[in-house]
Amino acid sequence: MKKLLSIILLFSILISGNVIYANNTEIDNLSEFDLHKLDVLSALEIGDFTKEDFEIEVNINRGEFVSMIADLVAAKEYAEGDKVWFTDVLADNENFAKISGAAALGIISGYSDGTFRPENPISYDEAVAAVMKALGYRVAAEVKGGWSVGYKSTANQVGLTDGVSVKDQDAISRIEAVELIYNALDCPVFRGVSYGAEVRYEADKEHTVLTEYHNIYKTYGYVNATLISALVEYSPTDSSHIIIGDVRYAVDNNEFVEYLGYYVEAYYKDNGNGDREIVYLTEDEEVEKIVIKADEVNSFNDLTYYYGDKNKKAVINKNHILIVNGKRLTEYEEADFVPENGNITILSQNGSKNDVVIINTFNNFIVQRAQNGGGAIATFTEKYTLRNFKIDMEREDLRFDLYVNGEKYNFEEINYQTSTDNYFADSDYENTPVTEHLTYSFPVIPEGAVASVFSDEYELLNGFVIPSEKARFIRIYISTDYVDGTAESLKEEDNTIVINGTEYKTAVKTAFNQGTQSFRVGANGRFVFDYDGKIYAWLPDIYAEDGYEYGYLINAVLDGGMFTNKVVAKLLKKDGKIVEYNFREKVRLNSKTIESGEKLLESLSRSAAMLDPTFKISQLIKYKLDDENRIMDLQTVMQPVGVPDGVDKNQLNRDMERAQMAHEYNMLHIRGGTEQYPNMARVYSPNIYAVHFVVPPTETFNEEDYWIQDTWRVNFSQQDWLYSGWKMVDVFDCNDFKSPGAVVIYEKLADWNFLQSYIVVDEITREISQLGTEISVLRGYDGWGSVAYYSDESDKFDGLEKGDFIQIFGNKEKIARWKMIMSLKDAKNCDLSTVPTNKNEGVFEVYSKTTSKNMVLQRGKITQDGKREFQRGSYFRSSGGPGAGAKTGALYYGEGDGENAVFSYFYSGIRDSFSDIKTVLEVGNENATRVFVREQPGMTAIIIYDFEEE
Repeated sequence: MKKLLSIILLFSILISGNVIYANNTEIDNLSEFDLHKLDVLSALEIGDFTKEDFEIEVNINRGEFVSMIADLVAAKEYAEGDKVWFTDVLADNENFAKISGAAALGIISGYSDGTFRPENPISYDEAVAAVMKALGYRVAAEVKGGWSVGYKSTANQVGLTDGVSVKDQDAISRIEAVELIYNALDCPVFRGVSYGAEVRYEADKEHTVLTEYHNIYKTYGYVNATLISALVEYSPTDSSHIIIGDVRYAVDNNEFVEYLGYYVEAYYKDNGNGDREIVYLTEDEEVEKIVIKADEVNSFNDLTYYYGDKNKKAVINKNHILIVNGKRLTEYEEADFVPENGNITILSQNGSKNDVVIINTFNNFIVQRAQNGGGAIATFTEKYTLRNFKIDMEREDLRFDLYVNGEKYNFEEINYQTSTDNYFADSDYENTPVTEHLTYSFPVIPEGAVASVFSDEYELLNGFVIPSEKARFIRIYISTDYVDGTAESLKEEDNTIVINGTEYKTAVKTAFNQGTQSFRVGANGRFVFDYDGKIYAWLPDIYAEDGYEYGYLINAVLDGGMFTNKVVAKLLKKDGKIVEYNFREKVRLNSKTIESGEKLLESLSRSAAMLDPTFKISQLIKYKLDDENRIMDLQTVMQPVGVPDGVDKNQLNRDMERAQMAHEYNMLHIRGGTEQYPNMARVYSPNIYAVHFVVPPTETFNEEDYWIQDTWRVNFSQQDWLYSGWKMVDVFDCNDFKSPGAVVIYEKLADWNFLQSYIVVDEITREISQLGTEISVLRGYDGWGSVAYYSDESDKFDGLEKGDFIQIFGNKEKIARWKMIMSLKDAKNCDLSTVPTNKNEGVFEVYSKTTSKNMVLQRGKITQDGKREFQRGSYFRSSGGPGAGAKTGALYYGEGDGENAVFSYFYSGIRDSFSDIKTVLEVGNENATRVFVREQPGMTAIIIYDFEEE
């Protein structure tokens, strides 16, 4: 059983600041007040707490601490250009400007040898002295005794060290540094004040580092109005303001609407034009508050909540205010006080007891897909029913937040352009129309995840509760936390379910019977949690019935040498572990009993070669274990694609030959068709139970090269390792809906030498290798230039002629097999009077061309002026031929973008220019240049033939 449960139960996490800290477990150990300090400093851009290597409990070094002080007093502005203050803090140091500015202000002075030693830890005394100098207290501290007593005494007096306790006086930690800097925000600055001709130095609480250096002020009060709603005596605001107390504050894009009714602490910047802009806001934790989870409510009557195991009670003031998902309700019933899920927060306002009730509640649904489709409209589609709702992310009057497993997703605007070219113009199309587009980045949301949707207003769509088009607040929490296993019991009366011996709470309303398979006790599958940490969805395991497990066979050998019948295998399991299993001496392979270890290995070698001719043993298998943990039954592929006629349908089935995988959103997009549809991509739906084995393209037998890719939380479009180069894949056991049982991804290693290429044959010769052996050599063009490959077999290239277009497979320069794509003979004898069924592949003739490198290709019966009944456009992206080099000289056909492999071949030699192509309009149909086009996923090529030159 796999259990991944990190649901956050209180809605307060969703109304916290937007700061995202670096990944480290120490953050979880901090107090709420320490987290608040980090939030404040981050919002004020004092310090950087988001770096990957930032760990709160480790010692802060001198460079980091001085950088924080520099942010505190804007010292960077005082840096004197490129002036070097210290020999070990040069211009390439990331904190050069800040440290230099601090030195210019006299906050730091370094050591006598001219160094600053930024990587050294900083002591408590040094840290306190540096902050006091930054606040202007150098003279005052010197009067009180100077280093270090005078500085600490002055620091205590102004409140800098309040609540600060360090573990190591010689090296303070980052969190201790945060405490000092946070305290410094409220310390009065020691500054000069003019009284006529007299200047005095004084300090008062009205003048702090925030007011003096950042023009930022602090305030407290109740949020009385937002865009969504307002409390009594106030009116809703526009999308760029809220009201705290009686004061109107500017906010960014409908920010802080969820704080309506809360007493808050806020920092704002006075821009000098009467507009006060909020830079940070949070709930004041000192306000009396009661938080009740929805499932803790035992009853509610006479404005009294009875909740919890001990039946506590909370009495609501008769003159109360009820707010649901950020909207104040003016008409409601008693039932509205008790939501099905979420939580209830009861606040005491203006000295009155329990007079604000804030309810946050949601509606669940299972995600089929969620995406923005390349624009500003985010679409969320429900699994099974395919009902959906849309959210316009550009709406100014909407606050839309999206959280994935508790982490807020920050949408980024993406601007791009598209242009339209005229393929059939008689001259270059100079004024190409350009269209500007705006889209947004979007997170990975896998199929089967649960979306818990909070909205201030809903509507019904065919019985489906969705956010209303009028909604002004939508917050969606995506949960991919789940438990795999078998449902052993279900008690609907108390909303509990037992899975693999462990009891879980279920949502009040579940989606167990929403799919095509009815849920029942004993059902196996994945149970997904909602925002409340309760199981809402059941996703049946469609591969759970045959009892086999998928595994990737890394290696298998006779255990004890050639005089034994025992075989031991190294296997990558679907949970990512690599284990060694013994085979039973009599093992069933593809429904037949194998009684010899040698014969078993021979059979495994044959099936491995069906997947890859260079493989000796490595391959995907399905297996069963006996009571002694030995492999007793296994299945392998029995032919390269599919299964032989008459074979048990449960045999391992390879859906197609190895093909290229594209980087597509939330799907497996395989570039490479079938024999029936050779030009079509195969799109495989993301079955959550499909195992994705990542293996090397050659047998290395090194365990580090074999691993499992988790595609439940991360889809292929956003996996960095995929972008290191295209990957080849094998897809196995697909059902009627193209949901694969297993996928093998061939990871391209640094020393990758797997060969799969397309070439036009130039010549075949017999030569002597460097080892003195006779080999057959195949020379030709691969689209970028001349290439040569070889084979130890003398008859390997029999049947090939110059000009044939083939696909080759092998290892490095050695060819294991080849496949004919288009022979020269077929290209020459092709009957152009017919129109092929597949118009994306075949031989065409060039009818016309333009100086903009466009050309029209044609097939079919001749109608007039040499024109045939079917025509299509093609074009060059650049001049020259394959010898001109990758991306700059290749001929591109269709939508080649220079990043993917797009091939060009020239039988009559590498052309120097586009003008060499002879058209029907120039020389007639008999002598026009012929072109073989192959356009299909994974391979786009064009081969040009001038037969009259022979």
